Amino acid sequence: MTASRYVAYDAATVRQPAAHAITHLGCRILNRDWPAWRSPPPGTLIAIHAGQLVDERALLELRDRGLEPERMTYRSIVAVARIAAVLELDQARAQVAPDQQPWITGPLVIVLGEVAVLDPPVGAAGALGCWLMSDHTRLAVSGQVRERFAEVAHG
Repeated sequence: MTASRYVAYDAATVRQPAAHAITHLGCRILNRDWPAWRSPPPGTLIAIHAGQLVDERALLELRDRGLEPERMTYRSIVAVARIAAVLELDQARAQVAPDQQPWITGPLVIVLGEVAVLDPPVGAAGALGCWLMSDHTRLAVSGQVRERFAEVAHG
């Protein structure tokens, strides 16, 4: 395989049910507790990794929004999204669309633009924070999203 077969981006691990909310419930918000300088800039593609941990409080809250826990995926890349904005909590409360406000908890809010859901998800162990995918994982993810995000392909 040549380098032109790859799409370059980092991945961010997200607890369930937040990853499921991004892929199936229309959520376009990643809440992070790191400083803004650690986040990829707007325009960057980021792979959304469903981690192995579950936020039990969020699980209970999302049942009313159509959450189907049996459909949740773990330890896998479930989507690729373009970062639209990186905002502090106060900025997000003032600037983010009303339908996304319920998802915001901060303190740092990464607003996602276009989201490409992977089918099937690509298994990966993940890591804390943003992390680089292995070449094998990146190639499997790229195979599903290359056409949609063609402008970032190397070559």
